[in-house]
Amino acid sequence: MRILLFSAAIVLAAAASACGSDSKSSATATTKPASTPSAAASPTASTPAARPTTGLTPAATQPASGDVLEVTGIVGGLNLNGSKIEIKRLQGASVTQIAVDGTTVIRKATGGRLQLKDVRTSDRIIARGVLNDRHDALVASEITVQDVVPGAQPGG
Repeated sequence: MRILLFSAAIVLAAAASACGSDSKSSATATTKPASTPSAAASPTASTPAARPTTGLTPAATQPASGDVLEVTGIVGGLNLNGSKIEIKRLQGASVTQIAVDGTTVIRKATGGRLQLKDVRTSDRIIARGVLNDRHDALVASEITVQDVVPGAQPGG
């Protein structure tokens, strides 16, 4: 009788370790699969299963080079020779550089147009465009600049 109890305990321990849980939570784990088929039979539970799972892969979340993206950030510095704006990204595309070319439209948030040389450190910008080939900068087609809040500029 002791041998039977001992071997049953070993089997339960092996099953619990294979499931990644102890024997107390394995009892609840066995009840979950029993409730899953009834949930799958409901019309709301079958809808997520019908969706394609390709959107969940990390490669699918990476935008392609031709997708129009938007990034919001605060200007950290300007490179007028290379026509780049370094930003501290607040939200949007995962880039810290905005590339500006001859076709980029730079506007003030309050109305009017600006040139790249008029953009200042600590300005808040919203840039729309496409990623470059290396995916490290946004080639902007449109930039909206919100003026610096007084006192926000370093030394000001």
